[in-house]
Amino acid sequence: MELNSLLKEAQEDMTTWIDFKDIEICVRYVDKVSFQKLVDRCKKQKWERHQPVEKVDQSLLERAMAGLIADWKGLTVAKAAKLLPIEIGTQDPDAVVECTETNRITMIQHCYGLEDFLIDTVTNLQLFRIDKLEQEVKN
Repeated sequence: MELNSLLKEAQEDMTTWIDFKDIEICVRYVDKVSFQKLVDRCKKQKWERHQPVEKVDQSLLERAMAGLIADWKGLTVAKAAKLLPIEIGTQDPDAVVECTETNRITMIQHCYGLEDFLIDTVTNLQLFRIDKLEQEVKN
C-alpha cells in the first residue's frame, strides 16, 4: 500500500470553527504542500546589490491568508473596535460585521495575532479531524 494513494485530494471541504478573541472563525485546512504553494505564489523577485532576491509580498500574503477564512460569527462593530484601530462614531456597536474579502483582509492587516493564529490553525490537521469526528457523533 502506498500512502500517496490514500491522501485526500479534495481538502477544500475540510473546515472547522475555532474561537479567536471571542469570535468564531471558520477556517479551511491547508496541507503542507498547499501551504508552501500559497507562500510561493506570494513571493516576488527583487534585485539587491545586483543579485535577484525572492521576498514575500505582504499584500499578496494577506490576501491569500484572508482566503483561508471561510466565515465568521459574532464579530460586531464593538468587538472589532477592541481588535482594530477603528472609530465607532455613529455606528451601531452591535451591528454585525460581515465576512467579506475586504473585511477579512482588513482583519489580517490590523488585528495582532490573527495571522499567526491562522497559520497555526489551518495547518493543524488534528483540529479538523476532531471537528469531523464530533459532527459524525452528532449525526
